[in-house]
Amino acid sequence: MTRRYRPRPGAETARRGCLLGALRLGLAALLLALGGAALANAQAVVLQQTFDGVTAPVLPPGWVDGAGWLTSTTSASTGSGLNNLVNTGTGADNVVSEPFSLASVSGATLTYLARRTSSYAAEALVVTASIDGGATFPHVVAASGSALPMATSTWETVSATMPAGALGQADVRLRFEAAGGTSSSASIRIDDVTVTSGSGGSGGSGGGSGSTLGFPAAASSVASGTTDFEVPVALVHAGATGLQGLQFAVSWTDDVLTFDSVQPGAALANLADWSVSVAAGVRSVTVLVISPNGASLPGGTHDPLLRLRFDVGSLGAAASREVMITVSGPVASLATATGTDAGLVLAQAGHSVTVRSARGDADADFAVDVADLLVGIDVALGRVTASATALSSLDQYPFPVGDGSVDVRDLTVLVQAILAGQWPDGAPLPVPPAGKGWAAAGGLRMALEAEAGGTGRLVLHHDRPLRGVQLDVFGPGVAGARAAEVAGKVSPRVGPLADGLRLLWAAFDGSLLEPGATVLLETTAPGEVRLGRAIAVGVDGARYGVTLAEVPSAARLEAPYPNPFRPAAGEVLRLAGVATEGIEILDALGRRVARMPASGGDATWDGTDAAGRTVGPGLYLARVVGARGTDARTVVVTR
Repeated sequence: MTRRYRPRPGAETARRGCLLGALRLGLAALLLALGGAALANAQAVVLQQTFDGVTAPVLPPGWVDGAGWLTSTTSASTGSGLNNLVNTGTGADNVVSEPFSLASVSGATLTYLARRTSSYAAEALVVTASIDGGATFPHVVAASGSALPMATSTWETVSATMPAGALGQADVRLRFEAAGGTSSSASIRIDDVTVTSGSGGSGGSGGGSGSTLGFPAAASSVASGTTDFEVPVALVHAGATGLQGLQFAVSWTDDVLTFDSVQPGAALANLADWSVSVAAGVRSVTVLVISPNGASLPGGTHDPLLRLRFDVGSLGAAASREVMITVSGPVASLATATGTDAGLVLAQAGHSVTVRSARGDADADFAVDVADLLVGIDVALGRVTASATALSSLDQYPFPVGDGSVDVRDLTVLVQAILAGQWPDGAPLPVPPAGKGWAAAGGLRMALEAEAGGTGRLVLHHDRPLRGVQLDVFGPGVAGARAAEVAGKVSPRVGPLADGLRLLWAAFDGSLLEPGATVLLETTAPGEVRLGRAIAVGVDGARYGVTLAEVPSAARLEAPYPNPFRPAAGEVLRLAGVATEGIEILDALGRRVARMPASGGDATWDGTDAAGRTVGPGLYLARVVGARGTDARTVVVTR
């Protein structure tokens, strides 16, 4: 058992640095003489836990305690930082790690960062190991007095050799046994627990070849209800002789994942050369790959070699859950007459999967918003038949278990959750990950328009019919704001947010907001306004981003659409701009043909004059009139 400390400045540090440099040079020469195989094996990580994949004080999946250990964001370590594992107070308690495998190694090392307060003795922690699933812990890894640093209030690296009784075992677990401090504020902290293998293979000339098997990525995420979710497994084969077969075990910590199948990568795609077999257990599978006709897998990186395929179940009331997938016991044979062991060891042995709640996310776009509400409306009214996933997502009454159907009660829960930004149990609505936003669509912009008397209004300018709108608005300008009355429609609902408001409007009756300008919010304090997340949903369910545009001080008329314009064919000319009084149409001689009121600066013209007669073909002028001045655009009328 050894304990490593961070070097202190001064001459002693310089002397140690020189010695360390000499040792490193000697070690490098030795490794070169051995072909570098020992180095490859020494770097195989079989357990790595930074405690950063969960929200404090929750423990990572697979870690179990008796109530005295939890994760904490305070006193961040000098390693990964963020969360660390802490035990506080005078009570004795134990915490047990997730399982890991030492089945294919003959030597391994445990390292972790540790810190203690002065009221928690350095002798008050012992680290032991179990090889029987956590029933007993007879193997001492770090004894009393060597599992914690001697110094207080500082993070130190502790290192210990895994005992011989744990080597060659497929189910190893660590237990940190805390004896308790001498005061209620006493604490010990642990971070960055890592176990690395020191030797691979169980014999044969292929042992120690540097070939590794493991996950190419340490973590991924998936929405509950997803089918055919894949986790790749990669192989790096360093030998000159190809592999004829390999096998390994895979286990996972939660039934929210259900194993489906193993899909071969490119190197194993030829089914005439390779057979992939699977034996399923309880939250585990054993995978065997072999070439029955003597083909071999050449040296190099095969990423992925295989893809583990899972179906993701429901999380129920939980917002998310972390599942640890572990690969263990890798064995491989070279394509030789004697089936030489290939010395395959583990690289990245664990893969953490964060399963996100799909609660309310009927359209599976990683968010719960007005688009999901519109799907729920259609399902409740029988306009569409919901998929099993959508039905499970929408079925929120009685909360949170549901009753197998979707009706107005489920819609009420969903409306209230969207407006509040959280579910009734306080769980937040999911936040869309990067790259999962909505495409910015031309013509969908929000403008804050000041009115006489110091009031203002927030106007949505849209060039397409809409079924729903949702937006968050922040800043002083929302003080005293209220939802505007939408002509002929149910007014939007407004929910309070921290320093802002959330507005939600959906067409429950199937009606539409026709293209034009729709006033959504009215405020008595039109100061600075910042638009947060804002989306609009079209007729076909498409989601569009909305941008906040500044209203120019001068009048402006955008390009009319369509242009040329055919009123005799039933077309309607759309005119968008900035006009508080109206837009007029002039003929080629400058005579006013028609005049339309502007709602929020926008108007439409059906091609008729003031008497209701359709105008003839030719050139016309559409002109903004109002207090901000004038702006004009040419309109071509055709038959």
